[in-house]
Amino acid sequence: MRTKVLTSKIQNHLSSILFSVFCMIAAAGITSACSRIFKHFSRSCLLIFVLFIILASCHAADRLYGILCSVFTMLWLKPGCADPCADFPYACADHLADILCAIIITVFISLFTFSLSKRAALVSVAEEQLAEAERESMRANLLRTICHDLRTPLTGIIGSSLTYLEHYGTMTEKEKKDLVRGIYESSTWLIHMAENLLTITRIKEIDLSINTREESVEEVVAEALQRTEMRHKGCEIRVSVPEEFIMIPMDATLIEQVIINLLENALLHSGTDRPIELLVTDHSGFVSFTVRDYGHGIPEHMLNHLFRVTRLNESPGGTKKGSGIGLVLCKTIITAHHGTIVGQNHTNGAEFTFTLPKAKEAEHEP
Repeated sequence: MRTKVLTSKIQNHLSSILFSVFCMIAAAGITSACSRIFKHFSRSCLLIFVLFIILASCHAADRLYGILCSVFTMLWLKPGCADPCADFPYACADHLADILCAIIITVFISLFTFSLSKRAALVSVAEEQLAEAERESMRANLLRTICHDLRTPLTGIIGSSLTYLEHYGTMTEKEKKDLVRGIYESSTWLIHMAENLLTITRIKEIDLSINTREESVEEVVAEALQRTEMRHKGCEIRVSVPEEFIMIPMDATLIEQVIINLLENALLHSGTDRPIELLVTDHSGFVSFTVRDYGHGIPEHMLNHLFRVTRLNESPGGTKKGSGIGLVLCKTIITAHHGTIVGQNHTNGAEFTFTLPKAKEAEHEP
């Protein structure tokens, strides 16, 4: 470990030396060439050297390299001399005060630049550490949430199965059917959870990168509706889609999962049997999708935490608890598509709206 650290330090210092030498040679070459080509150019020579001092200080492993570059600059230019690039490295004695003042100023510039560079590097490291800590916290919360969501239906399945086996002979047909229905619903919930987890694996965690291509909005909505109706027999969903054919860039599988999650969220937690609405609206630069229910709405204390990995309260009259992992997944998917998603209450219930940007016109040009 110590050997690696020492090797890394040596490499950084060697790199700083080479880069500093390169900067000074470049500055000297540019000023010498320009002084021969343009008359009275010597007044701008110092500015060129200051620029290269700043560059060298930004990439230096130690403040010493910027100081050395500053000293070299003054020895090369000799401020106040008639021909600053002549008689290197002897300075003009009559202008010693000018040279010392210029050295102090350029050294200050190099030190200030070095300090800003290191501070920026520290801030970058701190931000990366904070982002990593947030990712770790989210992973931990997500794992706890998943464990809870998996344990709840599994406990129900085990309990119902055990009751069915132990009391099969004494139970009525209605009681048997209720137990089997409970097992079926819990199994369906597990499948839904497994699909959400599989969906998460399609998204690259670091940069939320996905592969998109032009897809038909109508076909994606139709597929999501078909899958939702297969899970929730007899559910009533009213759909409004623009008549014109709309193609937008997306990962169709992921967007289908978003629509399914929002529809099931409304079906399971709205607390009403009234129809759910799915509204698709075409805008100039994007397409919006709204899932609206006419139930009891979203509790006020949850409106600001809808897309965080926190366990939602049990809906009135419900038997299952939702962890909110479906909404977190929706937020992740829409963010990866560079869209937006919001949840809010309306006069008679709740609604969730997400947007997907259309492809830029330049992308369609050959």
